[in-house]
Amino acid sequence: MSQKVVKIKFDNFIKYSWPKSCLLCLKPGSQKSSLELGGSQALYCHKCYEKVKRFEKWKDGIFVLAFIMGIIGGILYFISAIREHTVNAFSLIIGTGLFMGLAYVILRVMIFPFQLILHSRLAKPGIKLLKKSSVGTIRIKFANSSYAKEFCQANSQYIVEN
Repeated sequence: MSQKVVKIKFDNFIKYSWPKSCLLCLKPGSQKSSLELGGSQALYCHKCYEKVKRFEKWKDGIFVLAFIMGIIGGILYFISAIREHTVNAFSLIIGTGLFMGLAYVILRVMIFPFQLILHSRLAKPGIKLLKKSSVGTIRIKFANSSYAKEFCQANSQYIVEN
């Protein structure tokens, strides 16, 4: 599946037409995506919707675990700073942030093999909003270029760059 980025006119009053097929596999869609754009949402089939939800829970779980490990590391760092009489708020914040970042990286590396094994049970979201490129436009990254083509055909009057 090749990815495609499309630049469209963006206004809260524009109601975009989303294809009735799944964002990832192009089968008939039945479940709404969590991303809302212009008052409407793209669709997933039930199977892809479950894969995306599982991936998002997985990703959130890694972040929470890294956050907890960072706080524990920060507390341990604080205790060692007290013992050495070098306590200040700045070093506590930096220490906690460093531990949290390190814990996140370590968890991502440790969990990567499991992601490869569970690849068929996980899926990244089929659509992502990228940073606004200029006033009144927005860029959308589609995981499936065929779906992007269908979106462009349905919303040709709003397409700025394809």
